[in-house]
Amino acid sequence: AVISSLYAKKPKVSSKWANFLCLAFYIVFLAFVVRLDVFEEPTTPASFMPLMLTVIPVVFIFRFRVIIPLMVVTEIIYVSCVYNVKAERIGQSDIFVSIVGLILGFLIAFTIVQLRIQDNNAKHEYQKRSMVDPVTGILNKFSFENSVREALKAREGDALYALLVLDIDNLKRMNDELGVMVGDMFLEDIAEYITHTFRGSDIIGRVGSDEFMVYVRDMKDEDWLAHRMSRIQKEVKALSNEHGNINMTVSIGVAIAREGH
Repeated sequence: AVISSLYAKKPKVSSKWANFLCLAFYIVFLAFVVRLDVFEEPTTPASFMPLMLTVIPVVFIFRFRVIIPLMVVTEIIYVSCVYNVKAERIGQSDIFVSIVGLILGFLIAFTIVQLRIQDNNAKHEYQKRSMVDPVTGILNKFSFENSVREALKAREGDALYALLVLDIDNLKRMNDELGVMVGDMFLEDIAEYITHTFRGSDIIGRVGSDEFMVYVRDMKDEDWLAHRMSRIQKEVKALSNEHGNINMTVSIGVAIAREGH
């Protein structure tokens, strides 16, 4: 326990060493419990083993596939010792009580695993929400910049790369005349169209109230990109008419680079 506490204070803890220390602590603890419950007083009912089987999943944070076999092996060792050492009637009682403790331990282990899964899902959901723009459902500015930064580090070959900035013109006019809700629906439709226009490998994000950015990986050629930009400009105008007969336009800026340039 002292070694584990000191090791836990290190800035970087290895999961293998943490599991090894927990397992070592468990084995020593099991040896003491078996000695006290079985060998010290063969004629006295056991006191510690049922409790140990119940609290194992709480005290030791092992994986589910580890804790269950560990508890089963513990029960087998304990039953063997009781059967060979203790008197028959007391031994039968101890074995029964230990089985009850084992079943309770299984239930506790299952409950803890379920709670961990729920907690992990909640963390993933929170992380996802922190990465996504709440209006359009695409990456927000922070997540977009991080994704592009990682993509730039991973560039290789002689492919073309492009960074697009799309600025929706006069969005304030739509919000003022038709309401913010209509403006948000308009932005959501634009984000959906941009997502379908580019490929799944490209990175798309909303970086401002009326600004989108697209990082295009391994671009075929400039004509391919120009065709998509033209389609976006036409679609923005069409969508704005659908949402209130306001002719909205989009200004698009683009920077193109080749690996090594």
